[in-house]
Amino acid sequence: MGWFQRVFRRRGIYTDISDEVRQHLDEKARQLMRSEGLTRKDAEEAARRAFGNVTLMEERSREVWQWPTLESLWADAKYAARQLVKSPGITLVAIVTLALGIGASTAIFTLTWNIILKSLPVPHPERLVEYELRNGDTMHGLSGPLYRLMRQRQTTSTDLLAWASDEKIPVRHGDQVSLETIQLLTGNSFRILEMQPYLGRLFSEQDEQSLPAVLSYDFWQSRFAGNRDAIGQTLTIANHSATIIGVMPRAFEGLTANLHPSVYLPFSFANLLYEKDYTTAIWPSHFGFYVLGRLKPGASLAQASAEIRTLEPSLRKDADPSGIYLNQFFKTLRLSVHDGSSGVSWLKVTYERPLLVLELLVALLLLLCSINTALVMLARVSGRQHEYALRVALGARRTRIVRQVLVEAVMLVVPGLALGIFLGWFGAHTLTAMLASDGPPQQFNLRPNAIILAVNAGAALLVAMGAGVIPAFRAARTAPALDLKAAARSVAARHLGGWAVILQVAVSICLLSTAILLGGTLARLLTAHSGFDFDNAAAASIDLDPLKLSDAQGNLLFNRFAAALESKPGVQSVGFTGLLPLSHHYTVSRTFSIDRHGVVHSNPSMFFASVTPGYFSATGTRILEGDSAPQATRASSGMANCVLGQSLARLFFPGEDPTGRIVYFATSGKPDGTILDPKAACRVVGIAEDVKYISLRRPEIPVLYQLFRLNVLSDYAPTNEAELIVRGASGSLALAAIRNAAAETIPSAAIVKSQLFIERADEDLSRERMLMGLSSTFAVLALLLTALGLYGLVMRSVTLRTREIGIRVALGARRGSILINLGRRTLLEIVLGVLAGTVIAMLIGNAIRRLLDMHAGAGAEGYLLAIALILLVAMLAVVAPARRATSVDPMQALRAE
Repeated sequence: MGWFQRVFRRRGIYTDISDEVRQHLDEKARQLMRSEGLTRKDAEEAARRAFGNVTLMEERSREVWQWPTLESLWADAKYAARQLVKSPGITLVAIVTLALGIGASTAIFTLTWNIILKSLPVPHPERLVEYELRNGDTMHGLSGPLYRLMRQRQTTSTDLLAWASDEKIPVRHGDQVSLETIQLLTGNSFRILEMQPYLGRLFSEQDEQSLPAVLSYDFWQSRFAGNRDAIGQTLTIANHSATIIGVMPRAFEGLTANLHPSVYLPFSFANLLYEKDYTTAIWPSHFGFYVLGRLKPGASLAQASAEIRTLEPSLRKDADPSGIYLNQFFKTLRLSVHDGSSGVSWLKVTYERPLLVLELLVALLLLLCSINTALVMLARVSGRQHEYALRVALGARRTRIVRQVLVEAVMLVVPGLALGIFLGWFGAHTLTAMLASDGPPQQFNLRPNAIILAVNAGAALLVAMGAGVIPAFRAARTAPALDLKAAARSVAARHLGGWAVILQVAVSICLLSTAILLGGTLARLLTAHSGFDFDNAAAASIDLDPLKLSDAQGNLLFNRFAAALESKPGVQSVGFTGLLPLSHHYTVSRTFSIDRHGVVHSNPSMFFASVTPGYFSATGTRILEGDSAPQATRASSGMANCVLGQSLARLFFPGEDPTGRIVYFATSGKPDGTILDPKAACRVVGIAEDVKYISLRRPEIPVLYQLFRLNVLSDYAPTNEAELIVRGASGSLALAAIRNAAAETIPSAAIVKSQLFIERADEDLSRERMLMGLSSTFAVLALLLTALGLYGLVMRSVTLRTREIGIRVALGARRGSILINLGRRTLLEIVLGVLAGTVIAMLIGNAIRRLLDMHAGAGAEGYLLAIALILLVAMLAVVAPARRATSVDPMQALRAE
């Protein structure tokens, strides 16, 4: 008999075995009737005695034709399903509880996988290292000379590759034109990455002087419908022809995380795109090269870091002999080596630590879900002690009872896992919208893959085991002589799940205090002085590059746009700037001053901004001294006018009145005051308050505002790109004015982006909003789960002790004493949980503060608020069922079973 019949004809096999046993018994009975003259009844009894236990014989015979373990597991699963269906409300609550915990875990881990853990799909990605300039969360690319010298001098990597651009550029094929992201790579890139093409070939060092193009798999599919004849065809990229030579593997999405280039080109193509000699890297001021290396066999990341620290002084000197850039502009950034298995990821730098915090919170939430499910299982076990006692008395093995309870826990987790993965997928899509929108839009592959599913299935299994182990062993400790008695079950109910109450309250305190800590941090950032008035204002960025206009034409177009904008009803002020506030970019300047004592003052880390006079009223930045809107942006001598930030004014002119003084821009050499060029200088006409120009989460920085007029081409006016702030009677009115003026004056081919000014603040603090929002959600879930757990625990205890309560009421016990007796032990456990949770919450809070570089913690008031909330919820959850118990009718209680 084959395995097919053993699987699908089990019932038929069992029937055949039973029939065969009956035939043997019947034949034995007939033989006894013939040989000994017994009656039919006596012969059948004698045959059964001779044959033995018929049921046992049938079971042993069946085991030959079945898998006993699988059969019993299947039986346990069917029995568990029937038991769960008998209590649909409790079962549904448990499944939804688990789904919420697993869903949160799925969402957070999906982001963690995409941002932190996902590696480049190349051989041995763990051997890749990234070389960059970094200081904390600030990371920067390298210059061409620095890359070239590092490639020559380092010895821990086999070679170094570089790439740049990741810009959207018009790509034409036939009549189809679209803006596509391109990535420029050095010719040795694919050799170092050890990559193989999906189709055709990849370019090498020998191709750098030609114009080959390699397509991404998705672009090849969408533009060429997966046609292999695409190899050899021509693309027109920014009016230059490139020949398609290959297609990248499907899994490869570029070296810059989450940007997904469509076309890969050799570095030499940059000479045509930007009309600068990138290949020989003679432009030392451009720090936009991203560098990866592959470690030699036996070399480690620590060795590469030690080597680069040793080489750094000579590299800085030789790559920038003047010292203008590496020793002044980027003085605070250090050459460093980091794990390059994921390529370059700005999101990883920004969100790595917040995601670690969220993973910690999710682990606490899963623990809470496990405890809550364990309470449900304990309640079910306590209500079935009579059943377990009977099973043990009838000979059931205790291991079978343990397995039965564990199977029931798994039966709860499986639908919770399925629903949780769906909720997690939806939540991951929601969370991506909360990430900072700085730079190009982020592209994530949020489809659940095998690794994400395996991790969450493992987490669900741990939850199931955590929820089922203690109830299972509690069921296995059933004593038939005691648990068949209702009185014994009543006594056992007093000790139902005390450990779970302590853990539940402690975990809830941790989640609540963390939410208060993160919420307080966000509130402090929102209410702290920023130097901007975000209300009633809108911001816009306009790019005229697609129009291919001359500088004069671009300036004329911006003048027409500004005039149209200022004529719109409700517009109060318009300010143009070279870089919008809260752009997360910083500039450096070799600016210096000479005070009345002849002392030179310089600050290379200051921020430089070119603005029109209307900028200050548009952004709400106050002018503390001087003229906020001078009649001319240039003095009669032709020198530009400027406004200094308050801290910069104190630095440049300590103890002096800065108004009318001169600030110089070093055009050559160092800003040491040896060269004073009036053409590279500005006259101070005002002092502005300090602002958080880069980010609201960073401190205020010294800023120099150089004033320009929009209608003078030589006055630092925008020519093809401009950013502006508009203040109106309301934010929506200012935003509508920008859009209407752009529709009237700016051709549709130009790129116009506009938003409310307050939206820039929201985006700037998106990391903090995400942390606060998720931690608050987890805290609310913790309160809800704690309330449900405590309510169910006390309610189950009341149910099991109904007879006891009835007897005490009948004997004259006061209802108040019954209430105290029912809730006393639980309240003591709650207090112990609060004490333990507070201590653990303080430790977790300190770790989170260090991890996120926070300056203030939750404070005593934060912990007191968390304790008050959990005590309030706990009291309501305990008192409600306890009060219900005091209203029991003694006659009905005495009849309860």
